[in-house]
Amino acid sequence: MALLPEPRLKHLDDQTGLTVFQYDKMAPGLLFCDVVVVKASFALTAQGLDTVPSPGQLSLADTHRVTSSPTNSSLAQAGDLILGKPGADIYVTGHVRHHRRSKGWRVGVTVGPHDQPLARYQCAVTGPRVWQYTLLKGWHLSEIQETQAVPVQYELSYGGTKRDGKKSEELWDTFEPNPSGSGYSFDGYSKSDTPDAPQWETTGLFGSWKSNELVGLGPVARFWATRSRYAGTYDDAWQRECKPGKISDYAPDFDLRFLQCAHPKLQTEKPLQGNEALQLEGLLHINDPAKQLDTRLNTQLPGCAIVASWDDQNARLPLDTVHIDLDRRQVNLVWRLTLPHALNVEQIHLSLKRV
Repeated sequence: MALLPEPRLKHLDDQTGLTVFQYDKMAPGLLFCDVVVVKASFALTAQGLDTVPSPGQLSLADTHRVTSSPTNSSLAQAGDLILGKPGADIYVTGHVRHHRRSKGWRVGVTVGPHDQPLARYQCAVTGPRVWQYTLLKGWHLSEIQETQAVPVQYELSYGGTKRDGKKSEELWDTFEPNPSGSGYSFDGYSKSDTPDAPQWETTGLFGSWKSNELVGLGPVARFWATRSRYAGTYDDAWQRECKPGKISDYAPDFDLRFLQCAHPKLQTEKPLQGNEALQLEGLLHINDPAKQLDTRLNTQLPGCAIVASWDDQNARLPLDTVHIDLDRRQVNLVWRLTLPHALNVEQIHLSLKRV
């Protein structure tokens, strides 16, 4: 059995007052690294995002909604302990809420200037509806019921899996962008069943519940098409390199974008800096009479930076995750420092700065 190298980072002097955690990861090329993650939580109010941080709660691993079928399940929560991200993720969890009962409304997230956003994605939500079967129409959608809240989960978007009792589950035919949704196949249902139908759909002139792309604002599982396309090719040539007692490298064509978990349109090319504009549309019921009819909340990310110092060097940690938790009314930010063992950094000092 191959032994992993000991961490190089021996001492971490944390002066941030936030949640800090150190762990080891391997990068492509069998490059072992010490990784330090810092997480902060900021209150989300009717006036915008508070600037006073509190320690954030770390998620040690991805949490799937259906643990017995992680390949076809959406993520309830994305794990924080990864190698790193080339850009930044912006994703939403909880329930989007409207100021009154409605059959549907537009939702979206924009980061950066409105005319040149760093990331923007808009879609629409509807009230509950189900699939139902009749002899005249076959499988079709029921009428939409009014609601004030819709869960952020890909099970309520178009997609799904075609069940086949003659094959193992991993070989079932699926809608690759979203295996957890519905509408792709009705195999396995009886004609008396009324499974949940999509409540997330595209917007615009040709908006529809049926889309060839992933629709929603939540984190994306690593098995799904928008992420797995970056995982690399693990073919016979790669298998031949795998030997007992030897640590296996990533595939030669592995892309670090695999580690980004947000909807593709809510990923930025580079990490964020802080102070970027943030617009939330149709996500929150704001208990402010002056703003009740406005579905948009315009605010900005806190102007915070985490600075690491060692020897005679200083480095700002990349801000690579913005998690908007609507049910807890908070925004969680994650900064990450990845130090290859070859740098022989044995101790660092972390501080919180305003930018």
